[in-house]
Amino acid sequence: MKTLWKTITWPFRHLYLCLFFVLAVLAAWGVSVLLRKCNVSAPLLAVEKNEAIETTPEEILSIRHIGQWEFLSFAMEEMVERHEARMLGDRHLVRIYYGTIRLGLDTKDFSDTWFAAKGNTAVVNLPDIRILDENFIDEARTKTFYEEGAFNAEVKRELYDEAYRAMKARAMTAQNRKTARLAAERQMRAILSAFGYDSIVVNFPPQASQSPSHQENTTKASITEQK
Repeated sequence: MKTLWKTITWPFRHLYLCLFFVLAVLAAWGVSVLLRKCNVSAPLLAVEKNEAIETTPEEILSIRHIGQWEFLSFAMEEMVERHEARMLGDRHLVRIYYGTIRLGLDTKDFSDTWFAAKGNTAVVNLPDIRILDENFIDEARTKTFYEEGAFNAEVKRELYDEAYRAMKARAMTAQNRKTARLAAERQMRAILSAFGYDSIVVNFPPQASQSPSHQENTTKASITEQK
């Protein structure tokens, strides 16, 4: 009878030992279940590779804040003259005009869809190359090389317009615009490559053909490509 009583009361007298044994069994069972699930399902921790470039709107907006973006500049001088034969005496006027024409892009001309990105590929649609400052003749440097007789302001304005058109025609040739486009594309690629894009497509509007420009022997032009 005494032995039976000890057997019945043993678990109560060793309660902590029993609880430890039960918890150990449950833990072993839980580990075995977890290992079986890991063998038939995806790993608990996985690293996903994302090839997309996280370009923020602020970075793209910083390009539009460049403003006028110069790629070619031309220092020019143009000599024009006017000769009039009259009964009361001939009139003759020769003037030399100076100016600097800058070719490039104005980011204000960018459309709302000028930039698009897909993964690590960027597509850029740029406007055409244009003269950044249409008032390129420096009137303060205009020289009267020869003047015989009197000429009014209207005639002098006509000479100015003639020099303006000649300078503009020589600057906006197809070759010069192509050179400026290549410089723009090179710089755009450099910027977007720094953002992390591997493939960059730069598009321009179709380039219209222009007639050969009129050349003057007394006209000089220097071209400087912006690095």
